[in-house]
Amino acid sequence: MMEIIVTELLETCNKYIPKKKRKGGRRTQIPRARKILMRKRTKLNKQMDRTEKEDKKQEIWTQITEIEENIQKSHEQQRKSEESNAITNIKLNPNYFFSYAKKFSKACAPLGPLLTPEGQLEENAENICKLLAEQYQSPFSKPDEAKKVTDPHPLLCLPTPLTKQLLQAWKT
Repeated sequence: MMEIIVTELLETCNKYIPKKKRKGGRRTQIPRARKILMRKRTKLNKQMDRTEKEDKKQEIWTQITEIEENIQKSHEQQRKSEESNAITNIKLNPNYFFSYAKKFSKACAPLGPLLTPEGQLEENAENICKLLAEQYQSPFSKPDEAKKVTDPHPLLCLPTPLTKQLLQAWKT
């Protein structure tokens, strides 16, 4: 008796209750190897904070930089594979290629870690900003105060033969 009720109930449920639809599209996932590298980097950063010995910190720092390089290589490989996939699909599905290209026209790449003059990687955004400001200001020199022009108007108003010719040519 119970089996009959259960089967009837299942049949009516399947008949009248719609099946659940899948939500959304494909989620972007971080590759497993990259996740492992990120986990290692996090552990090493915690170790770096805990250690007091400079030689141990230097050893950890070299490991962190190697991991950073491997993560960057992983990103580069992924970008190359996506690009080659877009190129191979250009004849079959041109919209795929153009959507791929459009994705890069809108995105602004964040600044990554920069090398300090001492040769260390800097990840802090504020320090990166200071490094870039120093680099921008370095090629410019301060003008000599003795040779600095304070009032440019008298120099521009002096009549020279060239300016007279230019004015006459302009008036005619």
